[in-house]
Amino acid sequence: TGLIVEKISTKRDKRKIEFDGILSSSITESTAKGKNDHKILDLTSRLQTLNDIIEVTTKPIIYETDAIIGPIENFQFTVRTLERLGVSAAIIGDARDYKKNSHIVNNFSFEQSSINNYCKIIEHAKKGQVSEDFLIFTKIECFSSEFVKNDALNIAKAYIESGVDGIVLNCSKNK
Repeated sequence: TGLIVEKISTKRDKRKIEFDGILSSSITESTAKGKNDHKILDLTSRLQTLNDIIEVTTKPIIYETDAIIGPIENFQFTVRTLERLGVSAAIIGDARDYKKNSHIVNNFSFEQSSINNYCKIIEHAKKGQVSEDFLIFTKIECFSSEFVKNDALNIAKAYIESGVDGIVLNCSKNK
């Protein structure tokens, strides 16, 4: 995928159009490797894929993870590793545990991380940053859970106060 993103372009109205970057998500990687999206691919496997992509592209890479499994303090080391590899940003999902892909599975459920716990994850991720150029985004899963849209605004405010650089909303369900 890195080579395709690096090389493919077209022209529209005399203007060159090309990919701006790459999103490395657990679902695209697991699909490419013929696995299901239940965290079968560990960090080592995902980092190897990032290394493969970085060898063939100069485009910015955003790394997405659905949930932080294990001690949250460890995620700051993942952030440092991603930054050292040349990744531009990380998106952290606020699901508390493993979740099924909401774009494929009907009637799925998962538990969303508590706001306080997730704010601690953001703070640890920010501690892992070496440079302000590396960005930390959160993916709010409340549109895929039992929360309502107004909850998303309150959650987003708390995450921003914890230092997150940007917010991505998962809007796969109509609520």
